[in-house]
Amino acid sequence: MQEVFIVGIVFFSIYKIIQLFVLQRERALMIKKMDQISTEMLQSNLSSLQSVQKSKFQSNQFSMLRLGVVGIAIGIGWILGNILNEIRVSLTNNSWGWDSTLFATIALCTGIALIIVYLIERKAVKEAKKME
Repeated sequence: MQEVFIVGIVFFSIYKIIQLFVLQRERALMIKKMDQISTEMLQSNLSSLQSVQKSKFQSNQFSMLRLGVVGIAIGIGWILGNILNEIRVSLTNNSWGWDSTLFATIALCTGIALIIVYLIERKAVKEAKKME
């Protein structure tokens, strides 16, 4: 077992040494390229970067809402699936199919929740565009 660790440490060390030299060469090439860039090119790239960051912020703005709604939907689906399963078992006296009922209701509730979040996001984006 020690041999495996020794071989792993040797290969990892060799990999890191090679990576060090490659990154050093990359940095030198980047510095040379930076000397060739004009200020107009920097300004245009900066404005495009700002617009990308703004759109990325808008897409990440609703991530916690998505997570929260999906969590609530999974909980509602779980409860609804258990209720439906208990009703089915009491009517048929057959306990087979518990997983299918549970997972189907969870998937259904999660899908509905994601559609609702999509509609909320679309409405908020339209209102933000009207404000601009």
